[in-house]
Amino acid sequence: MGLLALGSYFCSVVFKPFPWAAGRLLFFAFGPLLIISAVGFFKATQDTVGGILHTLGSLFMVIAGAIVNLMAVVQDTQFTVLGNQIRQAQDQTTRDVLEQILWGVNVVQSGLDVSWDVFISLGTILLAVSLMRHPAFGRIWSAIGAIIAAAALVLNLVTFPTAPAAAGLVDLGPGVGAWYGVTLLLLLRYLPRLNGDHAP
Repeated sequence: MGLLALGSYFCSVVFKPFPWAAGRLLFFAFGPLLIISAVGFFKATQDTVGGILHTLGSLFMVIAGAIVNLMAVVQDTQFTVLGNQIRQAQDQTTRDVLEQILWGVNVVQSGLDVSWDVFISLGTILLAVSLMRHPAFGRIWSAIGAIIAAAALVLNLVTFPTAPAAAGLVDLGPGVGAWYGVTLLLLLRYLPRLNGDHAP
């Protein structure tokens, strides 16, 4: 589920290789997939690390999944509804007014985007710190994740309400996603050994 979540993220937000009809489904699926994968990751690692940081990090990831789905639905709704009205407008004045309305209400999903960034960054920091004790990841790889997520959070707060990329800085969201991709692969490589250790 985690790999599917990352696939939906990179295919609907970062690279966008599909028509929007398919991209929309991937965009809407990302949040629920993130929630499922966060719970699965928690269950797969809690016996080895546990602790309050691990629990809070996982909870923040679940909240982040709900927020990003809310952001995706609000964003797509406003651009679809108002975009259709703009295209169907009979005169330029009406189109101009509708475009002003569109960019006015766009701040709603922009604010939700920042809220998503806050929760996904804090959740990643907490999880990464807790995973330093896990033999599948180690201190260095876990520290890398915490540093990337912390930098992403700082950039989003410094440029608020403008997104870092729009402000001429670097969007570290894909970097956080790439860290999770490698982390999931490291966990999958480690699980057979864990199951072997617990075998009767």
